[in-house]
Amino acid sequence: MRTVMLKPHFVRCTDNIDDLLDSMRQHKIYLGIVRDENNRVCGIVTIEDFLEELVGEIWDEEDVVEEDFIKLGGNRFLVSPTLTLGDVFERMGVELPANADRAASQPVGVWVQERFGRLPEEDESFMFGNVEVSVDEVSDTRVTGLIFRIVDENTENEPEDAKKAEVSV
Repeated sequence: MRTVMLKPHFVRCTDNIDDLLDSMRQHKIYLGIVRDENNRVCGIVTIEDFLEELVGEIWDEEDVVEEDFIKLGGNRFLVSPTLTLGDVFERMGVELPANADRAASQPVGVWVQERFGRLPEEDESFMFGNVEVSVDEVSDTRVTGLIFRIVDENTENEPEDAKKAEVSV
């Protein structure tokens, strides 16, 4: 067993990231054990950690994919109607509008139906602050899929055939 084991590579939590990456690449080390100032183990660092910081999350066959909140690209997110409004805005990195405190703990599916005052149709949408909320899927009795899009001054409008609704916030 000892013939296949490698000596552990310890790094300090205060090490410079650039130097650490260079050292790990140079010595072909893919995992480092991080120690704090008291020499206690406080974590690990891998080459994958560096890559993910540069290019975003790297998925492999063992990762659990969150299907309740999926970044579609650009500023668009596919959102499960079971998430709360506050959770959706937090995951998007957007502040809730000031008048949304009461709605923050509501599931977004329920919140959207309340905004329309009825069960909306697919592709209906409305603006809420700087976020466009579009109904992606509807079952017989409830909203089953939503798309949230962060809108800024550089974002173009959705295609004209999308049904827009004026809904009070």
